[in-house]
Amino acid sequence: ALASRARAAESEKSALEKQRAAAALELSEQQMQLMQTQLSPHFLFNCLSAISYLARNEDRKTLTDAVAKLGNLMRFTIENASRSEITINDELKFCQDYVGLQTLRFGNRFQFLLDTDSSVGNAHCPPFTIQPLIENVFRHVVEQVPDTPETARDQRIQIHAKTVST
Repeated sequence: ALASRARAAESEKSALEKQRAAAALELSEQQMQLMQTQLSPHFLFNCLSAISYLARNEDRKTLTDAVAKLGNLMRFTIENASRSEITINDELKFCQDYVGLQTLRFGNRFQFLLDTDSSVGNAHCPPFTIQPLIENVFRHVVEQVPDTPETARDQRIQIHAKTVST
């Protein structure tokens, strides 16, 4: 009788641990999904301010490009919010539009270099995998470094995407 109670208690403990792990996994997935559906409000405000400046100064080509890039970012965010993976090509195009809009704000204060193997583009990754890393570079490096003639030469964001044989 004592042995059967011990087995029952052990079985119940195991079931509770499985439930706890499943709940933790679900919470992590929900947090990831929430993070993936958000563009920084601060970033959007800065983009709209830059676009407003362009509109006031009648720089039509740059204005048109900026509005198109912002539209691309918003479309990407909406279309990919519920997907678990996208192609790396799509993620990198999203990043290029993001960096293009950051250029409105920071001008020549950084260089953006993208180097990818053609074989990488059709590989898959979760959406919003690379862009938050680039956003952190702007937030913690580009914004913090004073604007000097040497800045663009010294601040370089490089992405190298290559396939690796296993």
